[in-house]
Amino acid sequence: MDKKPKVHIFLAHASEDKEQVRELHRKLQHEGYCPWLDEEKLLPGQLWREEIPKAIKGSDFFIACLSEQSVAKKGYVQKEFRLALNYCAERPKEDIYIIPLKLNECHIP
Repeated sequence: MDKKPKVHIFLAHASEDKEQVRELHRKLQHEGYCPWLDEEKLLPGQLWREEIPKAIKGSDFFIACLSEQSVAKKGYVQKEFRLALNYCAERPKEDIYIIPLKLNECHIP
């Protein structure tokens, strides 16, 4: 029996949206995907500023969880969005990599 390779999905989000993203994480796991969520994947003592870019680049998909908080917030979530856009620019044009997901009504930048 052939075992399907796991599909790795990075979940970028604002900390204010953590509960909704935890639920998304649970649902993706239940469906057999391998979602990357900081509080689940980062180990104590790991250098998160190094691990997050590696996880973004190693993911098959990047889900940008968009909300009033994430689009207006300054900080690392914006850097994650930019890292994904830069990585996406290196991929073939027809590849689907970034998947926007609106968590609530918000202005999409």
